[in-house]
Amino acid sequence: MAFLPFGDGPRNCIGARFAVYQTKLGLIKILRNYKIETCEKTVIPYVNDPKAFLLAPKGGIYLKIVKINRQ
Repeated sequence: MAFLPFGDGPRNCIGARFAVYQTKLGLIKILRNYKIETCEKTVIPYVNDPKAFLLAPKGGIYLKIVKINRQ
């Protein structure tokens, strides 16, 4: 089973490229104004969870988002 949010083939979504572009633009705006770093609760070095379907650290990753002050 595959995830196809905009469909596939000749009848795919007309706004798919626009939606992907807007998502990228939003992410760029966030990353320009905020700094993302790991929180103190995050265990370093990461220990992978052997029971997880995807490669994921045991206990998760906690992030801290700090606003960048620009003058």
